[in-house]
Amino acid sequence: IGRVLGDPFVMRLAAAESNREPDLQGILGDNRANLKDTYMDGPADICIEVVSPGSVAVDYGEKLAEYEKGGVGEYWIIDPIRRSCIFYRLTDQDLYSPHLPSANESYTTPRLPGFVLHVPALWQQPLPDYGAVWQAVQTMLQADD
Repeated sequence: IGRVLGDPFVMRLAAAESNREPDLQGILGDNRANLKDTYMDGPADICIEVVSPGSVAVDYGEKLAEYEKGGVGEYWIIDPIRRSCIFYRLTDQDLYSPHLPSANESYTTPRLPGFVLHVPALWQQPLPDYGAVWQAVQTMLQADD
């Protein structure tokens, strides 16, 4: 249904007059036509930033404002320092509305049918290896078919 690109891969936001390199960006459906060899020409469908001690003000402030103004459909802030996640979705008024994980600590989005992020899994030690994550995603995709 799309592509996931990691840093360093530039996203050019004309409306926000900025270029950013999100930690992860999801490019879905028809929006893939805006994907160039070295950059995303316009807003990604989902941008994910993982907060570090040096990026708190940028992730919660500057990027939030730029991604909203630039039309990024969803902006996920994953904060391992505070062990919290905030998921912003762009409304029909082109403003972000925050969404928190559900009572069972999971997040779903209509942009990724069948995808479920169980937030506490982000804080477990040790983190699951890539193979386990890949298998979990494959299981979700097969369950959605």
